[in-house]
Amino acid sequence: EELKPGQTKTWTNDLPHVIINHDSIPGMLVDCGATLNINPGCKIFFAGNSSIFVEGTLNAIANSWNDSIVFEGARLEQEYHDVPGQWFGIVFLRSNLCVSQGTFDHCIINESSYGIYAGAGFNQNISDYQGASQRPVVNIRHTIVENSQNNAINAFNANITAQNSLFFTSGDVLINLGLGGAYNFSN
Repeated sequence: EELKPGQTKTWTNDLPHVIINHDSIPGMLVDCGATLNINPGCKIFFAGNSSIFVEGTLNAIANSWNDSIVFEGARLEQEYHDVPGQWFGIVFLRSNLCVSQGTFDHCIINESSYGIYAGAGFNQNISDYQGASQRPVVNIRHTIVENSQNNAINAFNANITAQNSLFFTSGDVLINLGLGGAYNFSN
């Protein structure tokens, strides 16, 4: 699925949402100028190496742990419970056209390769990643990122604020920050 510029979509918690690989997009794309709002209580399941790619805005905001938003692998059998690397992660892309933005509040991100990946792009020129004007902006509050195959947070010159959140159990360093950026982690 792709949200085009100017589109806004809201996911409700009446049914689970399943993200799968498509021919052109390995998951879902929230394009520049588009917004995806995820309501409290939503469950999002990812099959294969799928992901949500964000060039626009992603808002996953719940009010409490009782109605938290869950992102995890689609395999629900017991032997896959808490197994890392079942899906890629939530990726905030760098673009020359807009600044990707995300807000997570009372979310659980589980069983991914990278929980939140901020600042990824397709340009091979390293200078395209060094300016402050196109930094992805990600706000994380009361959120758990667990059982990541690589990193709970992986960022390249991004702007990330995390408050009262837990990051644990990863195959590499929990938080990997590169090429500068603005980062604030607090309890």
